[in-house]
Amino acid sequence: MVKIFYAKVDNKHTDALLERINELPLSEQKRIVSYKHKQKKLQKLVGRLLLADMLKSFGLNNELSLDQLIYDNNRSYFNHPFSFSIAHSSDYIVCVGCLDEKIMIGIDIEEILPIELSLYKDYFTDNEWNFIDNDTNRFFHLWTKKEAILKASTLGVTTPLHTIDVVQDEAKYNETIYYCFNVYVDKNISCYLACTAKIADLVVECINV
Repeated sequence: MVKIFYAKVDNKHTDALLERINELPLSEQKRIVSYKHKQKKLQKLVGRLLLADMLKSFGLNNELSLDQLIYDNNRSYFNHPFSFSIAHSSDYIVCVGCLDEKIMIGIDIEEILPIELSLYKDYFTDNEWNFIDNDTNRFFHLWTKKEAILKASTLGVTTPLHTIDVVQDEAKYNETIYYCFNVYVDKNISCYLACTAKIADLVVECINV
C-alpha cells in the first residue's frame, strides 16, 4: 500500500503551528530552526509532522522515530524497508510513504503560477514541448512528473531532463520504468507521484495540522 498525506498551512495560525516543533526530536528541531525564512521553517516542520503521522498510520511509530533519519546528499531516509518522499510548494506540503522495499517512490508538488515558459524549453523533449503548447497547466503537470521521477530514483539528475519524455504516465529513466499518478490537492496545484510499480491501493488524505 502507498499512502499520501497532505496539508495546507493556515497563515493565520503560523505561530501556534511553529510551537509544535517541540513534538519533534531535538535533532530535527535544530535542522528546522536553522532556516532563516519562516515559510521554509513551516514547510519543513509540517513535512516532519506528516511523516510522523505516516509512521503511525503504518503502525511503525514504535519501531521508527524521526531521530533515526539518515541524511545523505540532501536526501533523508530510514535504514528500514519503509520509504518516503516529501515535497512542498507555497502553503502546501505533501508526504508519500510505502512499506514495500521493492517499490521506489517520489513525489513533487508545485503551485501553478504564470511563468515565462520559453525559459524552460531546453528541459523538455520536442514531443513534450508540442504537448505543452504554451499551456501553463500542462507545463506544471510535466514538470512535477519529472521531479517526482528524479526523487524516486534517488540518483539525482544523472540524465538530462530533456531526454525523459513524460507526456504519458509511464516513463523510462536510468533503465527503470516509472509510473506517474496525478494527485489532486487543489485546482491551482500540480502534484504527481512517481513509483516503480502500478499502484492499485493508493490512499490520499488531507491532514489538519
